[in-house]
Amino acid sequence: MNIHSLTDFLDKAQCQFRIYDLGRKVTKISASDFKKVELNQVPYPYPLQQHAWVAVVFWQVNNPQHYIWFLKLPLDERGLLLAGPQTHFIQLVVEALGASLEKQPDEKQQERLANNPYTFKPAEHKTAVFHAKLNLDLARPASRYYEQAHAYFSGQLDWQQWQQLGMQGIADVAVRLKQDSNEAHVSEALAKLPDTPLCILLEALEHQVISTQLTEKLVEFAHRQLAEKPQLATLALRAISSSKAKGLRQALLKQQLASNLGQDPQWFIAVAARCWQDLAEPDFLAQYLEQLAPIDDGQLFVQLFADLVAQPELRHLLLGKIREPERSPALNRAIGLLFG
Repeated sequence: MNIHSLTDFLDKAQCQFRIYDLGRKVTKISASDFKKVELNQVPYPYPLQQHAWVAVVFWQVNNPQHYIWFLKLPLDERGLLLAGPQTHFIQLVVEALGASLEKQPDEKQQERLANNPYTFKPAEHKTAVFHAKLNLDLARPASRYYEQAHAYFSGQLDWQQWQQLGMQGIADVAVRLKQDSNEAHVSEALAKLPDTPLCILLEALEHQVISTQLTEKLVEFAHRQLAEKPQLATLALRAISSSKAKGLRQALLKQQLASNLGQDPQWFIAVAARCWQDLAEPDFLAQYLEQLAPIDDGQLFVQLFADLVAQPELRHLLLGKIREPERSPALNRAIGLLFG
């Protein structure tokens, strides 16, 4: 069998499949876009630590059983997928399962597949969001934890009764905002939730394309938290990072950068990890880099620059920034560390 790529292999095995990014956010990647990545026609859209972190979900048309591979595939410095590791992984699969993928792998075969250098175990909160999204995308019901989480966020339970909620149930509510009045319930609950379920909810929302109305509520919430609980203000910013209301998010970013968060390392990390697309605005990028430069004597600048310069939409902007002659002494020092 002449196989050139992962999707080629799945096509030849007559599998239906879906691809999701699990590196930066839990985001679906269309089959056509992923095929362009495999052919090196475009860089991988969401690189993290010079890898593509993907979930591949596949199934045979006549078999309801779905299988999932969590794959960590290396990229070159331009964000292009390296061909060798992908081919090697396919060889390992064919050795373990054969080329048809029709039969249920036995314990020994599963062990052989699990023990390869290209698989990874996602963080618990991302796993929960991924399964919630997958169930919705495949028109399957939410998990068994959804009902209780829905009852909690709709105010039917005492706000202190959060210990019995599963993380999966909270993720299901965040993914199904358009169902069962969940968006309205979440908006109302923001001011009442204890910190633990609130933080889990906000982390789950960052993977959703949320409405302008919910974005407005989260921006108000972020303003209220800024003085007393700045870490919640940062989480609220992360929660709107996939929002349609780009203007509201960018206004909040600029306000937070000008506030006490403009010296907080965790805020800069959150922006790089979740709001990196907003750094494509040249003036905001310049301000972000200037205020990042002195933190931790420039060490954080070096780490975040390496991460951001790998993002396809930021690469040319950042390379242009380090060539600009007019820079503050702190930014000069930080850029010097990049080449040191």
